Amino acid sequence: MNRINSHLFWSMVVVGLFPNLLFAAEPGRVYQQTGQFRPTMGPITDVRWVNDRVVMKVGDQAFQAMDPQLSSVRWEFTSKVAPIRQSWWINNDLILFSDDLYRLDTATGKPKWTYPMGCMGGASCTISVIGMDNDSILLAREGKTPTELIAISTTTGENIWPDWIETGPLVGAVRVKDVVVCLSSNPPYSIFSLTMTTGRQHWEMASGIGGKRLDRIETDGKNVYVWVLGAANPELASIDPTKGAVIGMVALLPGATPPNSATGLINGYTEVFDGVLVHWNATSQSIEARKLPEGSHLWKKNAQLRTAPAYAAGTIVLHSQSSNGEEVTGYDIITGNLKFSLNQIGNITSMAAGMLDGVIQVALSGARSITFGFSADSGSIVSTALPNSPANARSTQVTQGPNGTLLQVVGGTLYHLTPEPVTQIAGLIRDLLAKNEEGRARQLFEDVHRLVESMPAAAEITAVMMNHDFLVAEWSLLQGDKAGGAQKLVDLSQTTRLRYLADAVAYADGLSDLLTRSTTQIDVDLGPAVIEKLTTAITQFTTRAFELTTGASPQDQPAQILENGIARAAFWLHLRGQSDLAINLLTQLAAAPWVTSRTELDAFQGAVLLGKARTLISESEKALKAKEFVDAWAICRELLTLPGIQTAITQAATIRTSMDALDMDSPKGKRDFSKLLKDLKKSLPKLAGTDRDTYTAASCSAQCQLAHRTCVRRPCKDQRRCDEGLSHCRTQCNVGKPPQWLNPQPATPGTAQWWQCR
Repeated sequence: MNRINSHLFWSMVVVGLFPNLLFAAEPGRVYQQTGQFRPTMGPITDVRWVNDRVVMKVGDQAFQAMDPQLSSVRWEFTSKVAPIRQSWWINNDLILFSDDLYRLDTATGKPKWTYPMGCMGGASCTISVIGMDNDSILLAREGKTPTELIAISTTTGENIWPDWIETGPLVGAVRVKDVVVCLSSNPPYSIFSLTMTTGRQHWEMASGIGGKRLDRIETDGKNVYVWVLGAANPELASIDPTKGAVIGMVALLPGATPPNSATGLINGYTEVFDGVLVHWNATSQSIEARKLPEGSHLWKKNAQLRTAPAYAAGTIVLHSQSSNGEEVTGYDIITGNLKFSLNQIGNITSMAAGMLDGVIQVALSGARSITFGFSADSGSIVSTALPNSPANARSTQVTQGPNGTLLQVVGGTLYHLTPEPVTQIAGLIRDLLAKNEEGRARQLFEDVHRLVESMPAAAEITAVMMNHDFLVAEWSLLQGDKAGGAQKLVDLSQTTRLRYLADAVAYADGLSDLLTRSTTQIDVDLGPAVIEKLTTAITQFTTRAFELTTGASPQDQPAQILENGIARAAFWLHLRGQSDLAINLLTQLAAAPWVTSRTELDAFQGAVLLGKARTLISESEKALKAKEFVDAWAICRELLTLPGIQTAITQAATIRTSMDALDMDSPKGKRDFSKLLKDLKKSLPKLAGTDRDTYTAASCSAQCQLAHRTCVRRPCKDQRRCDEGLSHCRTQCNVGKPPQWLNPQPATPGTAQWWQCR
């Protein structure tokens, strides 16, 4: 690619086929399609919002300007015979190269100037554009004489140089400040510079880089970079444009050739971004960055690239294959530090990136098109854009539209996207589920789910979807497909579904409600296989929940919901004979820094411990009766070392000290042990009811909470449910007093007091 100024020209290439990715994504926004347009003249390949109109390239030979609603054409410019070969934006005007070279006024669609290019119909032209910046255009002319070069003004279309300068065939030319550096395509591959004001030669490297074949020339506005491919191993030469001296040579990774036009990759890849060389080798699957011109090492990573890297303002974006499938990662171009990461993104065929106002936009195309906006500071996802485009349609452009909207070109069709607050997306998902359009609802959920990571308001999205999935699982349990329902809960508890803390909170809420009802409605003859699945689901969920809350601090309602779900799951395990697992869960929960009701939780943990204590004392008594003194002592000792047992049995420490002093081989020691075992049994606190009664009371409380959520936190759409909840709380909550921690206060003081079950 030949250019005259990388800051303008390469900005159009860096983003691949995504040149005008210039929009400020408002944090917490999801851009939904509100319209689309595909003209009959052919596909759209370039679009920009200019003042009060949408200007777009239509087909091969025309540009059109349309009103903001895309309903009427303001003007149309059509080339005479030849297709529009190239186009560039200059200060909201268009430079077009078709039959001739034009600067088009986008307000009227009329040329401001025309420069003859010697084109003959649709055939090739004798003059070509080999570079451009805001001020000048470099033209090359070929004919009977060797190649000639001239610079013209972008403002007037007039020659800057007095006449054409004979240069010989060129690979390319770039402008750096006040000189034009040219690269000869014939041996000995000389490199020379011309002054920008007159076109006269400034300096020449007659033998180029040791007479080696030169393939490509670029600039970052400071130095000039030349690809040296004639050597056994390719190299990159850095040249001082003011002196014509080589100031650095870097050996490229084998096969690290310039990208092709299809995937951007051959056997390797090499590119320069803001003075940093990035090169990749397909054989070693390694990508490396070096600081130019000296070539000092910056960083190196293993990467199985799938498409060419993209770059946006200090961030290099990689699309690669990993053990977790395809992923997109963004790294700081200097340090190599990770800025953001996307995994589980499906099959991606193309990628592009751009940036505006601190938001890095990454457009992905494949089975569908989606654009993610990342905060350049934190790396968090702050927006998504979702055109309803066909499968495998390539996203070529996203640009700013009228009134904060977006215009995106996918597969030649223009899509108009309007921002929706994340909080409204939950309502859209709920509406789709109500219409039995689960597929669309789930797709929308997957598209916006990643916003949950950085936006607390987005938690409602995952809550809506998780609630639906729990209802499906519960329906299976109620309808007799208990194994299927239990498996759904296992699937929901996997890490792929519980990606963020909000997911774990939503799972806890659903699990709490489900286990509350399981005693009377679902828990009839579950069978060991189903109980095993539910245990697996609980174990996976709680493990993930503690992972996600590492370093967390108390957070009002989310912490309470998570605490509630884990504690209720632990009690469910206890009632099914898995007290050890229940005790471990409750001990871990009690030690968590984000737990808000530690006193009540300790009391609930004590109830579970007492149930375990009764079982162990009974086993110890049986062993003592069978004169298996060592076993009896060991069982009792196990009881006294249970985590948190001193909370439930105040004399546990004293009894354990006495037990440790016993000589179980002597008759006296055996008699003293028998007495201590009786004392231990007597020390157990008296309970108001059995564990089952306590659980039933807790179940009643949770039923009331359920009714409260239905009637208070959301508009009451189901009065019957509310009335049933009221009746249930009034008549059934006298079985036993539920733990206080199961009774959070209503969201609005003075409303729906009945649900508290005091």
